[in-house]
Amino acid sequence: MENQHWDKMFESCPFCGNKGFLAGPRGGRAQNFKCSDCGAAFNNMGPFGVDLLSEPGINILVGE
Repeated sequence: MENQHWDKMFESCPFCGNKGFLAGPRGGRAQNFKCSDCGAAFNNMGPFGVDLLSEPGINILVGE
């Protein structure tokens, strides 16, 4: 998945379309979050975009 602007990512999950996200750990300008429905996890790096940490079904712990 290509990096997308963070505010577009927060509109809905690119995998399932869900609009709810769970916040995880943060540091500096980075913020981890995951979809509350399918579990896809992302890292918002502010002006540097958003990286995919895990796709749905790969259950990594974000903020736990």
